[in-house]
Amino acid sequence: VQEHILKAFHETPRENFVPTSARELAYIDEDLQVTDETWLIEPMVIGKLIDASQISSHDFVLILGCMTGYVTALISRIACTVISVFENETQLQAAQDRIDKLGITNCICLEGDITQGYSKQAPYDKIMIPGTVHSVPEGILSQLSENGGRLMTIQEKNKTKKAIKYERYGDNYSHLELFDAPTFRLKNFSAKDEFIFS
Repeated sequence: VQEHILKAFHETPRENFVPTSARELAYIDEDLQVTDETWLIEPMVIGKLIDASQISSHDFVLILGCMTGYVTALISRIACTVISVFENETQLQAAQDRIDKLGITNCICLEGDITQGYSKQAPYDKIMIPGTVHSVPEGILSQLSENGGRLMTIQEKNKTKKAIKYERYGDNYSHLELFDAPTFRLKNFSAKDEFIFS
């Protein structure tokens, strides 16, 4: 993992994104359940996803399903501007409070349907979906920049979970499996929906 990513981790105290009762568990290298519907992704997995995404200080980034705000805070320290979409008002407000306390000002947190992305501000240089999905909706992929826009997520296939990198050039999309990433599932991204990749 690159030095600037490690710096973002050092500047973003993970314990601030969990309940006080769970702070002693904040740095264990596995997913951490914060509430019944909210998870904090494993540090190693998100670090490797951010590294593979090659986010730069000029990038406009969309994050879908961040839950606690932790991933939003991390990426906001690396990218130029971040838009983060949360599943519900409870997650949004809790995350916004945590982000505000860290003095981060280059991100916008919104409530919405994470399976739809946020087309109003597209295209994005990078899109991050920090959790396991069945596959990625065409409508989200279409929000990537046509000049090498990159999306990172984790997909479940044949009972294994793999980190996946998608790239867009014009109307062409490619995807590459990167590493095993047994992390929590984002329930909104279910197998019943229509997708262009599996």
